[in-house]
Amino acid sequence: MDDLEEDTNVKGKGHRSTGAFGVCTLAIGGLKSFGVLFVELSRTYSVSSRALASIQSLTGFFFLGIGPISNALGMRYSHRLVVFTGGVITLVGLVLSSFAKSVEVLYITYGVITEFI
Repeated sequence: MDDLEEDTNVKGKGHRSTGAFGVCTLAIGGLKSFGVLFVELSRTYSVSSRALASIQSLTGFFFLGIGPISNALGMRYSHRLVVFTGGVITLVGLVLSSFAKSVEVLYITYGVITEFI
């Protein structure tokens, strides 16, 4: 009976749900809000919409494709470590994207590094 009580005790675990909700909201929000940046990036870098859409395609590919790898890493190490590491990598990618001088750099910084969650 003690095992059953331990399994159903969820007191003190709300921060995990809140953190997971926040990470998912920010990650998906960043992925879906690229349209806001689209016009400004087009003006800044004087490139076609095709080149900018490729950045978004890379971002979506890595966001969805890295999930099974992240899950395996989370099972092997800990989900907290994987989410924290992904958050740091995403932060680095966004900061590097703000200093990008060309669209080619954005392919790497925003398209690849940012969505390694």
